[in-house]
Amino acid sequence: MSQAMLQVKTASKHFLGLKAVDEVSLSVHPGEIVSIIGPNGAGKTTFFNLLTGQLAPTSGEVLFEGQPINHLPPHARARLGMGRTFQISKPLIALTALENVMIGAFLRDAPLTVARDKAMVVLEKVGLARLAMRRAGDLTLSERRRLASVGASSTANTQVLLEELANPDISDDTLHRRPDRLIVNAVLTVALLAALIAAVLPLPVLFMIGFAVAMLLNYPTIDEQKALLSRHAGNVLAVVGLIFAAGIFTGILSGTKMVDAMAESVIQLVPPVLGPYLAIVTGVLSIPFTFFISNDAFYFGVLPILAKAGQAYGISAAEMARASLIGQPVHLLSPLVPSTFLLVGLVGVDFDDHQRYTLKWALGSAAVLLLAGLVTLVIPLRG
Repeated sequence: MSQAMLQVKTASKHFLGLKAVDEVSLSVHPGEIVSIIGPNGAGKTTFFNLLTGQLAPTSGEVLFEGQPINHLPPHARARLGMGRTFQISKPLIALTALENVMIGAFLRDAPLTVARDKAMVVLEKVGLARLAMRRAGDLTLSERRRLASVGASSTANTQVLLEELANPDISDDTLHRRPDRLIVNAVLTVALLAALIAAVLPLPVLFMIGFAVAMLLNYPTIDEQKALLSRHAGNVLAVVGLIFAAGIFTGILSGTKMVDAMAESVIQLVPPVLGPYLAIVTGVLSIPFTFFISNDAFYFGVLPILAKAGQAYGISAAEMARASLIGQPVHLLSPLVPSTFLLVGLVGVDFDDHQRYTLKWALGSAAVLLLAGLVTLVIPLRG
């Protein structure tokens, strides 16, 4: 068998206590296509970054055509012939699709005419020749991803690393376009804007109505709507469903007065000897309370009871309020926080992995906040 073009020997990458990549080895020979698969958060992107030089391995070795390249930065590896695409495509939007592909040929100092000819050949092979003179910024998302893979696999590269290839079933966005309904959609858009300006209904309601009408006009069948929603809003629907469930759970806790009962029970569990230290107790209690129930339920249901009890020991409401903020770093790990779901989705990390890794740092941050509050006297040590 020929010499491996790319070889990885027990490569690892550790971020403090997190083993993102742990002793991975592989060999890729000329002409081979090798796939790396795994769930979100498995370390695929980190492994790609080790191969292309965005990150240095904690241990292990990466070889390209038999030569160690651990010490080489990304641009030096590109000159050796290693191309790479990214999960989020970022072409040079001011340049045309043709000019974006030509950049790969310039890596070998090719003349302008040669680079243009080679780029056109590559674009024709993947069906993007008709878009050659269109600005990259005007391309659809799927077209940008195809352009990125074309640029990485241009004739200048001998090894191509493709991350998160676009689904071939949806690579052509023309299937979902409705140019024959331009006037109808324009009228709907103007009507929606007029309703927004006139404040006919609350903004979310108007957008939901507009979206529903647009879907019925442009994609009348259930199958079309399902495919489009799955393509553009699969994660959004899952997150929205989870937030609705969390809202129902919180509503049950509040509506049935379970939160009030929990607060009363907690107060009764606090021994009288800890009364003068109720500010510190509130800070500690804010960590689990703001994680398992919403901020509203804690600050409007639990904190007033704690603050009233604190007054009996000479602790002001303002001091109790400051102490109640200690749990906020941990609160951001709660499944009741929509923004956290959005952020982990954008970076491609599983929520449970994010919680496991971040919890110790969030608890440490809460401890630092409490200590700083006590040192600066914004939180009283005792009443």
